[in-house]
Amino acid sequence: LDCGHQCTRSCHPDDPEHTSFKCLKPCARRCPDGDHPCHVCCYEKCPPCMIRVKRIIPQCLHEQEMYCYEEASYFVCKIPCLKLCPNGLHKCPLYCGEGCRLCKVIVEKIMPECGHTQRMKCYVPVDKHYCNVQVDKVIPNCGHTEQMECHISPS
Repeated sequence: LDCGHQCTRSCHPDDPEHTSFKCLKPCARRCPDGDHPCHVCCYEKCPPCMIRVKRIIPQCLHEQEMYCYEEASYFVCKIPCLKLCPNGLHKCPLYCGEGCRLCKVIVEKIMPECGHTQRMKCYVPVDKHYCNVQVDKVIPNCGHTEQMECHISPS
Protein backbone atom coordinates (compact mmCIF):
# COMPACT_ATOMS: atom_id res chain seq x y z
CA LEU A 1 0.00 0.00 0.00
CA ASP A 2 1.08 3.63 -0.49
CA CYS A 3 1.09 4.11 3.29
CA GLY A 4 3.66 1.36 3.82
CA HIS A 5 1.32 -1.10 5.56
CA GLN A 6 0.67 -4.59 4.16
CA CYS A 7 -2.73 -5.25 2.63
CA THR A 8 -4.87 -7.30 5.04
CA ARG A 9 -7.28 -8.62 2.41
CA SER A 10 -6.43 -12.05 0.98
CA CYS A 11 -8.32 -11.65 -2.28
CA HIS A 12 -9.75 -8.58 -3.95
CA PRO A 13 -10.02 -8.93 -7.74
CA ASP A 14 -12.35 -5.90 -7.84
CA ASP A 15 -9.54 -3.58 -6.57
CA PRO A 16 -6.11 -5.10 -7.38
CA GLU A 17 -4.38 -1.67 -7.39
CA HIS A 18 -5.88 -0.68 -4.01
CA THR A 19 -7.47 2.48 -5.45
CA SER A 20 -10.61 2.30 -3.28
CA PHE A 21 -9.10 0.32 -0.37
CA LYS A 22 -8.94 2.15 2.97
CA CYS A 23 -6.17 1.10 5.32
CA LEU A 24 -7.66 0.77 8.82
CA LYS A 25 -4.34 0.43 10.66
CA PRO A 26 -3.33 3.25 13.03
CA CYS A 27 -1.80 6.26 11.29
CA ALA A 28 1.99 5.99 11.26
CA ARG A 29 2.57 9.72 10.68
CA ARG A 30 4.02 11.81 13.51
CA CYS A 31 2.49 15.12 14.49
CA PRO A 32 4.58 17.86 12.80
CA ASP A 33 4.30 20.12 15.87
CA GLY A 34 5.07 17.55 18.55
CA ASP A 35 6.68 14.18 19.12
CA HIS A 36 3.58 12.01 19.20
CA PRO A 37 1.68 9.90 16.68
CA CYS A 38 -1.51 10.87 14.91
CA HIS A 39 -4.51 9.06 16.47
CA VAL A 40 -6.72 8.40 13.42
CA CYS A 41 -6.82 5.52 10.93
CA CYS A 42 -4.14 5.46 8.27
CA TYR A 43 -6.46 6.38 5.37
CA GLU A 44 -7.86 9.44 7.17
CA LYS A 45 -6.43 12.94 6.83
CA CYS A 46 -4.72 13.99 10.05
CA PRO A 47 -7.00 16.45 11.93
CA PRO A 48 -5.75 19.36 14.05
CA CYS A 49 -3.90 17.67 16.91
CA MET A 50 -5.83 17.84 20.21
CA ILE A 51 -2.98 16.52 22.40
CA ARG A 52 -2.15 18.99 25.22
CA VAL A 53 1.49 20.15 25.14
CA LYS A 54 3.53 22.71 27.07
CA ARG A 55 5.15 25.53 25.11
CA ILE A 56 6.93 28.79 25.83
CA ILE A 57 4.99 31.90 24.77
CA PRO A 58 7.49 34.07 22.84
CA GLN A 59 5.97 37.43 23.89
CA CYS A 60 6.32 36.84 27.66
CA LEU A 61 8.43 33.65 27.98
CA HIS A 62 5.84 32.00 30.26
CA GLU A 63 5.24 28.27 29.82
CA GLN A 64 1.62 27.43 28.97
CA GLU A 65 -0.33 24.28 28.22
CA MET A 66 -2.19 24.36 24.92
CA TYR A 67 -3.42 22.08 22.16
CA CYS A 68 -0.63 20.87 19.92
CA TYR A 69 -2.18 22.48 16.82
CA GLU A 70 -2.13 25.95 18.46
CA GLU A 71 0.75 28.28 17.64
CA ALA A 72 2.48 29.69 20.71
CA SER A 73 2.92 33.11 19.05
CA TYR A 74 -0.89 33.52 18.76
CA PHE A 75 -1.75 32.03 22.17
CA VAL A 76 -3.09 34.39 24.87
CA CYS A 77 -1.04 33.70 27.99
CA LYS A 78 -3.35 32.81 30.91
CA ILE A 79 -0.91 33.64 33.73
CA PRO A 80 -2.32 36.50 35.86
CA CYS A 81 -0.66 39.84 35.14
CA LEU A 82 1.80 40.82 37.89
CA LYS A 83 1.81 44.57 37.20
CA LEU A 84 0.17 47.22 39.33
CA CYS A 85 -2.42 49.44 37.66
CA PRO A 86 -0.93 52.84 36.71
CA ASN A 87 -2.50 54.49 39.78
CA GLY A 88 -0.88 51.86 42.05
CA LEU A 89 -4.13 51.11 43.91
CA HIS A 90 -4.35 47.41 43.03
CA LYS A 91 -2.93 44.56 40.98
CA CYS A 92 -3.96 44.32 37.34
CA PRO A 93 -6.97 41.94 36.99
CA LEU A 94 -6.09 40.83 33.43
CA TYR A 95 -4.12 37.90 32.08
CA CYS A 96 -0.55 38.43 30.93
CA GLY A 97 -1.46 37.95 27.25
CA GLU A 98 -4.37 40.39 27.23
CA GLY A 99 -2.22 43.51 27.11
CA CYS A 100 -2.68 46.72 29.09
CA ARG A 101 -5.83 48.78 28.66
CA LEU A 102 -8.04 51.10 30.68
CA CYS A 103 -8.70 49.51 34.05
CA LYS A 104 -12.42 49.23 34.83
CA VAL A 105 -12.06 47.83 38.36
CA ILE A 106 -14.21 49.81 40.82
CA VAL A 107 -11.97 51.47 43.44
CA GLU A 108 -12.40 54.03 46.18
CA LYS A 109 -10.72 57.40 45.68
CA ILE A 110 -10.61 60.50 47.85
CA MET A 111 -11.96 63.62 46.19
CA PRO A 112 -9.34 66.40 46.52
CA GLU A 113 -11.78 69.33 46.86
CA CYS A 114 -14.03 67.91 49.59
CA GLY A 115 -12.23 64.86 51.06
CA HIS A 116 -15.18 62.52 50.47
CA THR A 117 -14.52 58.97 49.33
CA GLN A 118 -16.07 57.98 46.01
CA ARG A 119 -16.33 54.64 44.22
CA MET A 120 -15.38 54.89 40.54
CA LYS A 121 -13.62 53.03 37.75
CA CYS A 122 -9.90 52.91 38.35
CA TYR A 123 -8.98 54.74 35.14
CA VAL A 124 -11.21 57.77 35.86
CA PRO A 125 -9.17 60.71 37.22
CA VAL A 126 -10.68 62.31 40.34
CA ASP A 127 -10.79 65.72 38.65
CA LYS A 128 -13.12 64.25 35.97
CA HIS A 129 -15.57 62.83 38.53
CA TYR A 130 -18.26 64.75 40.44
CA CYS A 131 -18.69 64.01 44.12
CA ASN A 132 -22.24 62.74 44.55
CA VAL A 133 -22.29 62.39 48.35
CA GLN A 134 -25.49 63.91 49.77
CA VAL A 135 -24.65 66.83 52.08
CA ASP A 136 -26.57 69.67 53.75
CA LYS A 137 -25.98 72.97 51.96
CA VAL A 138 -27.16 76.42 52.96
CA ILE A 139 -29.28 78.22 50.37
CA PRO A 140 -27.72 81.72 50.13
CA ASN A 141 -30.94 83.75 49.64
CA CYS A 142 -32.95 82.30 52.54
CA GLY A 143 -30.49 80.55 54.89
CA HIS A 144 -32.36 77.24 54.80
CA THR A 145 -30.45 74.00 54.43
CA GLU A 146 -31.15 71.49 51.72
CA GLN A 147 -29.70 68.06 50.95
CA MET A 148 -27.94 67.95 47.62
CA GLU A 149 -24.94 66.34 45.94
CA CYS A 150 -21.62 67.72 47.17
CA HIS A 151 -20.53 69.03 43.75
CA ILE A 152 -23.66 71.18 43.26
CA SER A 153 -23.48 74.83 44.27
CA PRO A 154 -26.71 76.09 45.87
CA SER A 155 -28.23 79.02 44.07
